[in-house]
Amino acid sequence: MKSFRLLALLTALLISLASPRAAQAATRIVLDGEFDDWGGKAHLDDPPGDARRGDYDLVRLYWANNPDQARLYFMVERLEHHKNDHKPVLYVMFIDTDNDGRFNGPADARVDVRYAPKSLGLVTVMVFRGPFPVAGYGGLWGETSDEGGTRCEWPVEFSDIDIEPGQVIRMVLFATDNPPNRPSIGAYENLASSGKADRLPDSGDIQWAPVPTAPSWFHLVPLAMCVLAAGRFYSWRKRTSYLS
Repeated sequence: MKSFRLLALLTALLISLASPRAAQAATRIVLDGEFDDWGGKAHLDDPPGDARRGDYDLVRLYWANNPDQARLYFMVERLEHHKNDHKPVLYVMFIDTDNDGRFNGPADARVDVRYAPKSLGLVTVMVFRGPFPVAGYGGLWGETSDEGGTRCEWPVEFSDIDIEPGQVIRMVLFATDNPPNRPSIGAYENLASSGKADRLPDSGDIQWAPVPTAPSWFHLVPLAMCVLAAGRFYSWRKRTSYLS
């Protein structure tokens, strides 16, 4: 009877780990301008109304990476505002790749993301190391004007910012419609303090160690083996009890 209870307990645990909630947390990010796959991912909210204009007032930033893929993914949402008029916006992410708390070192990166809802949700990305562009990509990764014009997503390759799996990085995001002539983090801090840009987080930074992990089912293998072993043990006990 004890063996049977152990088998039932392990089976119930296996089923719970394979539940829709667990599957949702393991959903892969797909760059397609659809955003249901961001449910359950790490994110940080920003209080509305802390920017001078609604078209660059940040609401939320998400970040994630897929299993077995050396790529960062980001999704940002701005304030839905009746005066927004679905205007284009520039998002600028500064990435401190050596985790020293500074964002202007030679190893650090800047990612410029231009989002245009009226151009079918077009998102264009430029990655800079120092003053030099090192990579660029783009696609229809944002909501169109008809869809609301508030959300967009984009990737950044590990290799483009020269990081390794598990390397700790720091991030700060700015949004504006009027970038400074010299795009340093200090210039963007000045814009944010005057209300001409929004900053997320409002102070400090986001720390993250992106690691391409094994697929979600991989973590269930040891538990499945335990269930099988318990089942065999139960069968053996039942057989030996019958023979005796």
